[in-house]
Amino acid sequence: MEKGALTRRHWAAVTVLSAAGLAAVFGAAHAVLAHRTASVVTAAETLRARERALQAAAPAAAVNEHQAALQRLTANAPGHEAVIKDVRRAGAGLGVSLVAVSSSQVPATAQSLGRLDLVLTLGGSYANIKALLDEVMARHASIVLRGLAFRRMSSPSELQARVSLSLVSPPVMAATQSGPSSKGPSQ
Repeated sequence: MEKGALTRRHWAAVTVLSAAGLAAVFGAAHAVLAHRTASVVTAAETLRARERALQAAAPAAAVNEHQAALQRLTANAPGHEAVIKDVRRAGAGLGVSLVAVSSSQVPATAQSLGRLDLVLTLGGSYANIKALLDEVMARHASIVLRGLAFRRMSSPSELQARVSLSLVSPPVMAATQSGPSSKGPSQ
């Protein structure tokens, strides 16, 4: 029986040592998991903080981008006098005459661009009228060609062209924000 008693003691010792070993392994695994869980929680909190910061900065960035695009569009917008002067200058060199000019203005609002519409009546050959429009449009990139219609004159090579152009201006709010006062349109 002694032999069996040693075996029982031996198994009891092995069981106690195995339990202690397993407890140490589980304890170490628990510590590693707890550390990794804390790292994941910290990373998630950092990502949430970055997301909140980006969301707070996004509207300001969008407004700044909108204002920058608006400034690029209207910064070099010529007045109608400059456009007519360029049409006359280019027309003199190309043999195109400026027959008539009419204009109408759509004022800018807080929500939309303003617009000055010019309707020019030009006389000359097709090639020369086209060259004149190419030159004027290249010089003033902010001009929008809204319409073009040709009519034959008495001579087969002579045409009369009706050209509709628009020049844009910034919305009222954008114009007043850059000015000294934001209470109304700057004069």
